[in-house]
This record gives sequence, structure tokens and C-alpha cells, in this order.
Amino acid sequence: MVAGVGIIRRSGLAAVLLVALAVTGCSITTACPAIGWTNTATIHLNGNVDEVAIVELCADGVCATSDPLVQEPDESLRVLTPEELASPAPTSHTIPSPFSISRVDERNWKAKVAMMSPETLTLRALNSTGQVLAEQDVALQWRRVGGSEQCGGPGEAGPVNLNIPS
Repeated sequence: MVAGVGIIRRSGLAAVLLVALAVTGCSITTACPAIGWTNTATIHLNGNVDEVAIVELCADGVCATSDPLVQEPDESLRVLTPEELASPAPTSHTIPSPFSISRVDERNWKAKVAMMSPETLTLRALNSTGQVLAEQDVALQWRRVGGSEQCGGPGEAGPVNLNIPS
């Protein structure tokens, strides 16, 4: 009778192992690197770009504006006193925008979007006084240029066109 119990135990153990292998085999996971990425969209301005100083983009209720060319003041470094070093520096509580936009040349701009791929953007071209020269909603077609389908990765969209009236 002892031999029969051993066979039953071995059979039961084999059944448990088969079930465990079957269950874990159904849940194959992909190890993704714990990094972030930035998606980029190319924006091309058509028409009279002479007055364009700023390009603004908005998506999902969040906007980013290119910084106009501003001359940085030439300030020399200041030596801090021991009292100034001992007091904590003020901290900023602003939340950075997930978007940024920068001028490539007179007609081309590059928008960077942190780890998201909005389907549409609202683009605005403004002059140096903030007057809107053109505004347009554009649809984006993203294509992945890195990473993998399982883990995601950087993508590119565009070029999209913003028409500036003459």
C-alpha cells in the first residue's frame, strides 16, 4: 500500500507542476527598460513668416509657447554670504509642461512631447506683441522610430503645415 501512496503523490505533484507551467506560460511578460522618451513633431510655416516671433501649441488642454529670442543679461556671479548659504533657497512649485517647441529655422519648428502622442494639436503663430497671425487645428499621424510595440518608444509626426496669411 505504501507504493500506491507514492505513485499518487508523484502523480499529484506532476499534475500541479503541469498546471503551474500552463498558467505561467500564458502570462509571458516583456521586460521593458525603465526609461522615458520624447516624441517629436515637425511644424512647417507656409506664407508670410516675417512677423512670426512665437509659435504656440496646445493639446489636451495644455499649451506650450516657444520663447521669443531674448538677450540674456550679462550678470556676473555673486558671492553668497554664510547666512545666505544657511537659509534654504526658495523652491518653485510650477509643474513643467509636457510640451516644448523651438525654432529650427525661419519656416520650421520642432515640437517635443514627453511620452504621449496627442491625435490633434492647435497651432498658433504670434507676432512679437502677442497678436495671433494664424491659428489652425492639425491632425497628427505618429510613427514609432524606436523602442518596441510592447514597451513603446519615441515617435515622430509631421511635417504639419500652419498657413500664415499674407
